[in-house]
Amino acid sequence: DGRFHEQKFRLRKSGVKNVVYLLEDIAISQETKTKYYDAVQSAIASTQVVNGYFMKRTRGIDDTIRYLTRMTRTLKEMYE
Repeated sequence: DGRFHEQKFRLRKSGVKNVVYLLEDIAISQETKTKYYDAVQSAIASTQVVNGYFMKRTRGIDDTIRYLTRMTRTLKEMYE
């Protein structure tokens, strides 16, 4: 649907350094995983190598919340 490319475009134009691109795993069927596995792996590799972004994968919403909480604490400690 174009969101992935639009997000990368906006990040590139923002001038932000050290971008962390968050990729949250979702519950999908094994058939869907198999069907899109190669495309997803290719997109991840391209985002890391071509765009230079760090890819952070989480196992779901709870893991994402924990990660963002830790990152927020770390950044606050660094810059307050």
